[in-house]
Amino acid sequence: MGLSSDGSGATLGSQRIDFVDFPILVRAHLDQCWSTVSCEAMGARLYSNLLEKSSSHDEVWDFIVAVCTWGGRTGNRVRGLVSRGYVAERTLNRFEASALSLSRIDSSTPIHQLRAGLTKAAQAVDDISGLATSYATKMVRFLRPDVAAVLDNVISGVGGYPLDNYQYGIYSADCLAVAADLSAAGIVNPRSENSTWRVGDVDQALFARCQGWR
Repeated sequence: MGLSSDGSGATLGSQRIDFVDFPILVRAHLDQCWSTVSCEAMGARLYSNLLEKSSSHDEVWDFIVAVCTWGGRTGNRVRGLVSRGYVAERTLNRFEASALSLSRIDSSTPIHQLRAGLTKAAQAVDDISGLATSYATKMVRFLRPDVAAVLDNVISGVGGYPLDNYQYGIYSADCLAVAADLSAAGIVNPRSENSTWRVGDVDQALFARCQGWR
């Protein structure tokens, strides 16, 4: 199982998606998850501030709330769980640790280091009370959508990736390979209006297909 690419399409588990269908699926995901762009903007600001150690407790909490809201019905439950055991300083420290791990990787990082860095970044956020792999990886995805995907029950079920942070590193790296193939094939990305694809864009398309949005 897992995710693979053959140069003209990608296969997630038993789901085959031709590369030409990826832009349509990304748009379908944006239609369903309309706050994606604003969450990415919040994540970019937070990531920069975390690295500079200038982020505030309020900024981190607002980001958690926004990403949980983006996650839909399950996000309301997760937000409640997080708020119940919330310790502001520890949460900020966990996000700073995640950002530091992410700062050490990019799309050119050797695959074993990329996987390890993403696993470490997800684990840091997963240590926050009330979060688990699904929502921890959502947080990481919005901090660095260029290299980070989301591993939730949907992708886990279809793709056969066990729902843990180690497998998250593998899944995100697999998405990066598909992104590289989409870019090489010249498929226009509606998120960038050119043929540059990010891990987060690939993950959006895969999730939309799994959900039957197109």
